[in-house]
Amino acid sequence: MKTAGVVLDMYDDRGALLPKLASAEDIPDFAKEAAVLEPEQLLELPNDAFALAAIDGDTVLRKFATVDPGNTWFSTQYFLSQRDYLPKTAQAHVAARLLGAHDAHHMPPPQELVKVAMDLQADADDAAMADVTGQEPAAVFEQEKVAEDQLILGQFPVRTYEEVKTAAAFFADRCLLLHPRERREFATKLAERADQLDVRLEGSVVKYASDERAPDAKMYVLARKEYLPESYQPALEKFASEMGGEDPRTVAEALCGFDEATGLSHLWDQHVVDPYYTMLGEVKTAEEYIWTEGAERVTESDLKGLAANSVQALRSHFGDDFTDQFTKDPVGVFKSMPDPTKVILARLGADSGFSPAHG
Repeated sequence: MKTAGVVLDMYDDRGALLPKLASAEDIPDFAKEAAVLEPEQLLELPNDAFALAAIDGDTVLRKFATVDPGNTWFSTQYFLSQRDYLPKTAQAHVAARLLGAHDAHHMPPPQELVKVAMDLQADADDAAMADVTGQEPAAVFEQEKVAEDQLILGQFPVRTYEEVKTAAAFFADRCLLLHPRERREFATKLAERADQLDVRLEGSVVKYASDERAPDAKMYVLARKEYLPESYQPALEKFASEMGGEDPRTVAEALCGFDEATGLSHLWDQHVVDPYYTMLGEVKTAEEYIWTEGAERVTESDLKGLAANSVQALRSHFGDDFTDQFTKDPVGVFKSMPDPTKVILARLGADSGFSPAHG
């Protein structure tokens, strides 16, 4: 497939396609104020300032600038509209890089981008190679052998910051499609790699990756009685009374076997909490404020980190008055906000206080 003459990003048509992609009201202020780079300025940027940098003979095809929040927003709109001009392997690469750029700029990614990235990641092994440039397949699209410790469940590479974030987004959205044992394996390997790259993980993946006993584990174990025949209930009660001194990981696997033997496994995620979610989880600090809503989660420390480290991002999203109030009392202001605003702050706050390590 050739890309000559094809509009891929904003700099191919100087924004001519943009009115069809978003109305003026839908374009955020920080994007409206973004600098439109001149050709010579684009040439001066390093390759990693673009979501796509592919070898084309003696030159480099560079598309989807991510140098600042505004360019990242525009590149995302163009990619979501024009991505079918690229082969699936290239799309997967660009989607992951755009997710990473959103995190680097403390921007919550659009759900459509997250979904596209997850779908492409799941299909990556099946994607056919294509000639993007009219010559040889670009080096960036070639399938590389992934080291065993950087591959989850045989299909999710986690070599880079962007790939870790894509895998985490997949888990948050689709972990229920996995067997509980796979959820545990996925989460532990992802957490190990995230720790190596200094990537903050949140939500259920942290719980599934934990080696600690959940404080409410016994309650969830005994909740199974309601769905068990009376003949099995004494065994469950004995299990609950004797599990205290055992490694919670061992207990989780034993509970998995119990559920499968008694038929409770058919009720997982509907009426019964699965064994690993039942048993594993870190004890929360009682003094710290924690807000959760679905897959969203933010702590008091996250909010304080956001107030201290991301003032510019706050001003871009919410303006000066809100930012001035938030930096003085991040938790109090957060509590007073409507849920949609809390979601945005939670996503910004979850990424505050650390520097993403790009691969």
